Amino acid sequence: MNITVLGIILGLLPALLPLYVLYALGAKSFRPMAIGAVRMVVQLALVALYLFWLFKADSVWLSALWLLVMVLVAVALTLPRARLRPRLMLLPVAASVLVSTLVVGFYLLLAVVQADDVLAARWLVPVMGALLAIESETCPLVLREYFVGLSRFSSTYYFHLGNGYPWWKAVMPMLSRAFDRGLMRMASRMTITGLVMLPLLLTGLLLGGADVLSAVVATAAILFGGLCASVLTVLLVIIVSHRLIIDKRGKLSDVVRMKAPPQPSPKEREKGTPQAPEGDVS
Repeated sequence: MNITVLGIILGLLPALLPLYVLYALGAKSFRPMAIGAVRMVVQLALVALYLFWLFKADSVWLSALWLLVMVLVAVALTLPRARLRPRLMLLPVAASVLVSTLVVGFYLLLAVVQADDVLAARWLVPVMGALLAIESETCPLVLREYFVGLSRFSSTYYFHLGNGYPWWKAVMPMLSRAFDRGLMRMASRMTITGLVMLPLLLTGLLLGGADVLSAVVATAAILFGGLCASVLTVLLVIIVSHRLIIDKRGKLSDVVRMKAPPQPSPKEREKGTPQAPEGDVS
């Protein structure tokens, strides 16, 4: 495949039709749509530049630096969506994401893809990037359910501790609830994810020269590997953060940002209407 400058220009031309229709109709969404289109082109250009430079340099140290940056980006996306306080949970989440991504990623590269050089940027970047993308989508759902459940049902946790349970057995009901509810939500998104991600991955592998069978196997392995890495990340976060959020007496720290209760309107304040109770984040 060899796309020229003219091909790039012709590839961007279809975006002009929806923009022109919005402009001609005087739609309010024309300005945000135009800004979003320009932003997307700029982002794609920047991604293309650093990927071109990364692949051309083919340096293990640069690939490792890229991986660390992407892990930090994944953590930055995970913490707010999971409603976790960065002061306590930044290091546990970052370490867990890095370890699980490396373990599953190198397993895929060595056992499934059987890459000739697993440290080469052309293999390391796409596989690790796909795993981090799936983890960023899955982990916040399960972590939020677990830590919110641990805060809301702390009486169950303390009851189990009082009956001599070790901490990992005491948190088992909350962990089961988190995986049940979190993975159910993820499963409901799998159809949409499959419709969008599967054709893109397959097309990329086929354009890269892989045969159909190898492309299908590699795509399925990456998707299931991402789910495996997500579960491993959640378990590692719970194990690593145990010493940080639970003291020697078994008391839980406040690591979850609960939803703020709705503020009463000025009229309600004048009438003395009581404030609504705190909402549920789950």
